[in-house]
Amino acid sequence: MTSSSELGAAIEAAVSTNANFVQHREPVKYLCFFRTRAGRVFAFERVTKSQITLWLPEDERVRAAAEAQHVPISRSEPFQNPTDRTKYGRISSLASEPQLRNATLYRVPVSTVGQAVAVLEALS
Repeated sequence: MTSSSELGAAIEAAVSTNANFVQHREPVKYLCFFRTRAGRVFAFERVTKSQITLWLPEDERVRAAAEAQHVPISRSEPFQNPTDRTKYGRISSLASEPQLRNATLYRVPVSTVGQAVAVLEALS
């Protein structure tokens, strides 16, 4: 498995010690998977250096929290081309998680642990 960046490791540590979240499954090469206590699954990248992308269920509270933190947010749908199953349209590691694979998600790039936690807590 690829090692986490310093920022990725710091966000992973903050999320794993936050009582609102539990690890959903083991990380894969580029992503960590967690869920809220209510069962909402989310993921975040772990290896990029200057920003970490959060992949979150589409939820108005998430959008509002991202905007409050002044971080960009975009809506992401999986690219589904039935003629070419090798193209997914976003980070392919998301395809390994059934609850995220075909879901519309918010893509939120954060550059600090504080931004990440503030946006993630909007899910709880």
